[in-house]
Amino acid sequence: MQFVSEICDVLNIREPDISFDCSMFPRRTTLAMADIKNRVLHLRQNAAEVVTVAGGVLDVSLCFSISHELRHIWQADTALDYWFRDYSSDSSDINTYNLQRAEIDVNAFADMACIALFGVETIFADMSPEVGQKIVERRRELEKIYTDKQ
Repeated sequence: MQFVSEICDVLNIREPDISFDCSMFPRRTTLAMADIKNRVLHLRQNAAEVVTVAGGVLDVSLCFSISHELRHIWQADTALDYWFRDYSSDSSDINTYNLQRAEIDVNAFADMACIALFGVETIFADMSPEVGQKIVERRRELEKIYTDKQ
């Protein structure tokens, strides 16, 4: 899948295995999920046909989700303890969940990818202003890092 390859190149990680088994997805709206332990990116069926950077067909939500999940794999590859030491997958308090270091980072990276590739900035309307501000601040840090690399 070309989009996955491109994001992995940016992150400087090897491509994960791709699976279309979404039986573990928590909601019907979940588009992608990473199994960081086994380095597998699970995608909704037909996702490979929807995301094509050069081919013209585009689903920005799916691109965001894939970038988000690949960044989780990057986190696990580069500094597992730093990113996931206190991580909780409990999303019953969505604000607390999204304020976690790992989630701020992956949302910021995915937002940066969507802006860079498609000129589309994510509006985090379902998140608190505090979470949205932290994501924007982290995105600005990442933009400096990734701009300096190129």
